[in-house]
Amino acid sequence: MKYKSLIVGAVVALALSPMAMADNGKALLEKGINAYKKGDYAQAAQAFEQSCNDDVAPACALLSELYDEGRGVPQDKKMTAQLLEKACEGEFVGACFNLGVKYNKGEGVKKDKKRAAELYQRGCDRGDGASCHNLGTMYYDGQGVKKDKTQALMLYETACSSEHKQACYDVSVMYLKGIGVRKYANKEAIAARFSNKGCKLGHQGCCQLFEEIKKRSESPSFFR
Repeated sequence: MKYKSLIVGAVVALALSPMAMADNGKALLEKGINAYKKGDYAQAAQAFEQSCNDDVAPACALLSELYDEGRGVPQDKKMTAQLLEKACEGEFVGACFNLGVKYNKGEGVKKDKKRAAELYQRGCDRGDGASCHNLGTMYYDGQGVKKDKTQALMLYETACSSEHKQACYDVSVMYLKGIGVRKYANKEAIAARFSNKGCKLGHQGCCQLFEEIKKRSESPSFFR
């Protein structure tokens, strides 16, 4: 379960930020992002910290990355988790995902699979495909939640619909193998649809699956 960079989400949040965001906090976030992009992590950390103190969630999230990697500040995994917690509570979805990864691994916090699942659920409910995918994997394996292959399948479908290419591959495989699948008329047709989408997103495994299914199909209208 990979940790993901939050810089893109922070830039989007800045662009879409409401006027209600404290002007000072917003300006500091922008200053920090500019310094971050230039590789001046010490200046970025200083700006993010001041912005985070103004309760600007994206700033807290980006500061967590700097502490996690020891760029511009001393590496501190516990501080990383604390900042992610604040950013998640501030409704910055990517922070909820990364905090879930921390709890799943026990990095900077005590390992807690149930808490990780709760954080992934929170992110998934807010449309984060990566959160849906990781939650699906937890349901598939029965970690932090009760094992439920059907629920895993549904979450993978949701994640794929949110452009998560690995989820497109996982859901395709589940349909082909009939794992967690209810009675459908044509499992291969559904697998083809998801693998085709994953292929278009750049997942080579999905491209291979799609071609394999295509070769087995005899109907020219199968993929329409």
